[in-house]
Amino acid sequence: MNQPLVIFSRLVTARPWLTVAVLILITFALMAGAGLREPPPTTEETLPEGAVRETLAEIDDIFGTSGESNVVTLLFRGEALTPAGLTQIAESIDAVVSNPQVADLLVPNDPIVSLHLLVQGALQKTDLAGITQAEIDATGGIPQIAAALDALTGNDADGAPVAIATLRLGSS
Repeated sequence: MNQPLVIFSRLVTARPWLTVAVLILITFALMAGAGLREPPPTTEETLPEGAVRETLAEIDDIFGTSGESNVVTLLFRGEALTPAGLTQIAESIDAVVSNPQVADLLVPNDPIVSLHLLVQGALQKTDLAGITQAEIDATGGIPQIAAALDALTGNDADGAPVAIATLRLGSS
């Protein structure tokens, strides 16, 4: 195996112009052949026909086209991860989205991201009535929920606890 490499090494060292000429010839041969190759297959040719259309329609339903939705962020000051705090957040959001002008603007899929909805979902409850502080604290032990709760809560510059909720509005 070593013998052919020694021969090529001597050839390149002794006659570098020959090496450059061979590389140029190979480059031109590959360029000439590039026009003869078949184009790569398109997505429609490689995936089942129905699956592509269904997936693209589902993505469009969820996200829409770029620039079609706006995110409104609501800021809540105070202890949010308490029964009273979650109730206040829920009442505030319900008051906003019950307005017919706002309700018409909400995107169809998952328009609201809020602490109270995360806690309700984690506890599998339909409303906040009867939720205890121990149950709220227990939701922090669920890794996915804990990460979301951390993302939606924090402290203001003055150290006051704050929480956010977001509403996704479509353009009209």
